[in-house]
Amino acid sequence: MRAMPQAQAAHQLNQLLKKIKDDMCEPSALLPVLLGLTPISLRYANGLATAATAPSEHKNFAASRKVAKLCMQLLRQLALLFCQLAEQENLANAERQTAIYYALQCVGHCLRVYCLFYETPSATLWKKSAALYELASSKQYLRTHQSTKLTEFRQQNDIETVLKRNLLFSILRPALHAPSEINQFFELANHYADQLQISTAPDGNDFGFYWDLNDEQPPCKVRKARRPLPHGFLAIDAQTIGLALQQDVHVAHLERLLQTKIALLLSNYQAVFDSIIPGHPSHSEFLLGFKDVSAFLLELNKLQKIRQLSGQAKASGNPRRNLALVPLEHEKNAFEWMNQAIAKTNAISKVGNVLKITHTEYTIAEGGVFDCFTGDLAMFYRDQQPATLAIIREQSSLSISNVTHILMEKIPGPYSIYTIQSGSNNQQAIVVDEEGKDPQVFLPPGKYAVDGKIPLTIEESLHLTACLESTSFFARFRFYFDS
Repeated sequence: MRAMPQAQAAHQLNQLLKKIKDDMCEPSALLPVLLGLTPISLRYANGLATAATAPSEHKNFAASRKVAKLCMQLLRQLALLFCQLAEQENLANAERQTAIYYALQCVGHCLRVYCLFYETPSATLWKKSAALYELASSKQYLRTHQSTKLTEFRQQNDIETVLKRNLLFSILRPALHAPSEINQFFELANHYADQLQISTAPDGNDFGFYWDLNDEQPPCKVRKARRPLPHGFLAIDAQTIGLALQQDVHVAHLERLLQTKIALLLSNYQAVFDSIIPGHPSHSEFLLGFKDVSAFLLELNKLQKIRQLSGQAKASGNPRRNLALVPLEHEKNAFEWMNQAIAKTNAISKVGNVLKITHTEYTIAEGGVFDCFTGDLAMFYRDQQPATLAIIREQSSLSISNVTHILMEKIPGPYSIYTIQSGSNNQQAIVVDEEGKDPQVFLPPGKYAVDGKIPLTIEESLHLTACLESTSFFARFRFYFDS
């Protein structure tokens, strides 16, 4: 008898899991069934994901999306079935612990597949994970040893370590990287999970990351440095892991530069702050937050169109760019236009200094008037320098001098601004390198879907192809223009 094709077999298994979800089964009888289906579900999902993400010059986006949805649905269905079991009060303690353990394991592997296909984070899976953590914590299940024969699960011996693995993998921001690197990030998270420190009552305020247990969002960077932890939040401290990665320890097959970048992230970018070179700083103007950055780019765009209509600037050969173009640094009068745009948006700009550092990917700004959040967008402009878009990745307050340092990761341009066709909201889309090989768009925070279309007022749409970051401040996607 010929073996059934893997995709067809995975589809039938997914249909079986849907049927199990709809049927009313006795919890104690359902648990062994789900345990038995877990190995084959993982095998199918991993096999399909490996095949679909393999490099290919002739890859079809629609076909890849079909496989992606099947992989994600398979592991998601299984995870939610285990979650449903864990919520049953009539399960024995040992059975309930097993259900929680397997649920979080399946969630972790589902998160990996979501990243491999650059899908938007699942609010449901994070909400369920928070509920499972609180249940396990209240029942004192977190550190009880769990035995398993599954190779994929053996590196985590208890519920707490599984949760730590999921949290660590998420805070690495894996979707910003290639599929091969995403898999290595997962291996790294498997290896270092037990070294992650988590607490709802941390000893200090220097924990770097947090997870809001009352929300549906993934864990993220602390928005303001050294603030007390609000009620219902889980503090996450990864500095020990960051230090280990800085010491040339090779756990996963990562390029050295990428490992260094991860180490900086997990150690709260301390090495970048330590690299400040004493000297005369550069006076700069800053726009902080998605709304203010958009306002500045809109003003710059308006000036460009006025120049074109008056014949003072040469129009681009691309009609779309004629409507929304931020001037490049080599274009005539670019800096004059930027000065005018800064003047028009002076009420929202902040004054500060850019410090000299040895890390070229980042910029550190110094000032006493910054009021911004880590994770939000920013833009800065220095005299006779092109405006630079950035993401605020860290903040550090110097209590003695009452000065704040904000560390920003630079996003190379050029940049365009478009208005989203959404009624009277007048929301904007900030496009980066639209004519390059890897065009990206920053959208206002909201719910977006891969393969979804965002209509613009120029009678074209942004066709979203990959989610790179999705936070409470913005959503960052790869895309192409679709008429």
